[in-house]
Amino acid sequence: MSTITTSPINHGPHGTSPAGSDTLSTDTVKHAPVMTLAEVPIEPTNVMEGDVHTEGAMGVKDHLPILWYLSPPGAQGVNTVATEDYLYVGHRGRVYRLSRLTGVVQAEQELKNYGFEEVSVAISEDRSLLFIATNGKLVSLDPMSLEPRWSKEVPDSNRRIRILLTNDRIYTGSGGTVHVWTLNGAHINRRSIDQDGFDIRFDISSDNGLLVAGTRGFIRAYKLPDLSSTRWDEDVSDKGGSEPTSVVYGSDFVYAANIGWVYQLRATDGVVLKKRDFSKSTGSYEVNLALDKTSNRLYAGCNGYGICMDATSMETFYKTSLPGAGWNITSVVSTGRSAVFGCKGRVFQLDTSGKVVAQNNLDGYGNGNTSLTFCGPDRLWACPDGYVVAMIMLVVP
Repeated sequence: MSTITTSPINHGPHGTSPAGSDTLSTDTVKHAPVMTLAEVPIEPTNVMEGDVHTEGAMGVKDHLPILWYLSPPGAQGVNTVATEDYLYVGHRGRVYRLSRLTGVVQAEQELKNYGFEEVSVAISEDRSLLFIATNGKLVSLDPMSLEPRWSKEVPDSNRRIRILLTNDRIYTGSGGTVHVWTLNGAHINRRSIDQDGFDIRFDISSDNGLLVAGTRGFIRAYKLPDLSSTRWDEDVSDKGGSEPTSVVYGSDFVYAANIGWVYQLRATDGVVLKKRDFSKSTGSYEVNLALDKTSNRLYAGCNGYGICMDATSMETFYKTSLPGAGWNITSVVSTGRSAVFGCKGRVFQLDTSGKVVAQNNLDGYGNGNTSLTFCGPDRLWACPDGYVVAMIMLVVP
């Protein structure tokens, strides 16, 4: 099974699906010629170690070529989840299923009576269950036809609802509260973390024993499957600010990030073991995290910077200023031995030393927040300003 990864901005669990007929005009999906590595020779980049600045780097802008793009109506946030054969897209009150290779729309569902808000998407590991969340609703859809099966009201929610799946539960996070549901939509429990109703990020331990959730510096670990008890809680909100708190579950540690700081917590009791302050370079803004367990590397994207640390010692391997990105929300996905960062409509692939080995500025696709989805070994989707742009990674460090 292919490795499937989404960025924290575009969080969704592992997933796939089936086929149908086109419902958009042929002008909606555009195609670009596929290039091979032999056709695009690699040139070295002129960068420095440490706090890397890659302005003027040469020979990297052709190594993330666009295969196709989708332009659904409206410039609003796009969420995707990739499978071995398909890409599911949630956007402005609609859900699409696309061919992963060609971008052809094979099924489309307008979520009538649900408004035109952001749509989160998640699919079960066995590909039999598809869920979306939007505008206070959790909806089950048929993975083939995208026809709704059932719909439930999500209490305490705001516009953005995040979804996380296990084999027997659905977890939704929104408005400072985590809810747990059965796969049939029965509500089981709720846990309120932040009474101010802010955005929530969450992750699950590899043994499905704990769920860790973060918001505004408040970090909580709950016993699964039903959030029946709080295993531990830790607050790092004394640094101030109201940015989201990203969380990632490792083997022995939980990693959290808040307003330019990155924390390593002991997984068993939540004690903060190490912390790194990047705010002097990046400012006190949102930090997004990605963990590669194989290489034991922790990646952070913050305000136009790509950062890599040793996941055990928290030693900084590199801190790269992404060329032309400016100070903006920066998403990140791990692709194995490298990482890809998205910022202000631009996409950057960095190698193990922090050098930009591939870049695509996505000219003409807008310069908004750019979420990312990766499905190994070489397929990448970027979503700036209401677009879905499919790219192939030609450089694999």
